[in-house]
Amino acid sequence: MLGPRVKTLRKEMKLTQQALGDKVGLKKAAISQIENGNNAPSNEVLNKMADVFDVTADYLLGRSEHKNLTMDESSKIKKEMLEMAGKIEKLDSSKQETILNMMKNILEQASKL
Repeated sequence: MLGPRVKTLRKEMKLTQQALGDKVGLKKAAISQIENGNNAPSNEVLNKMADVFDVTADYLLGRSEHKNLTMDESSKIKKEMLEMAGKIEKLDSSKQETILNMMKNILEQASKL
């Protein structure tokens, strides 16, 4: 997941491999190896790349689909979802099933945006 994301973001920013390498302290060949999945960057370089692209390291690694979601925002979203889940659990099973189906439909539509 890292390689394709680095390549996509680099191209979106109209950076060459050399230009990205200059920004993060790597040679063009090292950037190529990362993009092709033949090498993994150090944590330091990963964080530099995240800064250059203005995304989170988790996004680069494929752990998140949100480019700029901070830990505070992520925690807030998780808390709200847990609160909603608690409320849903108090409903009867038919209402729970209806809500679950609605959520699935919403997520499916959102993924098409």
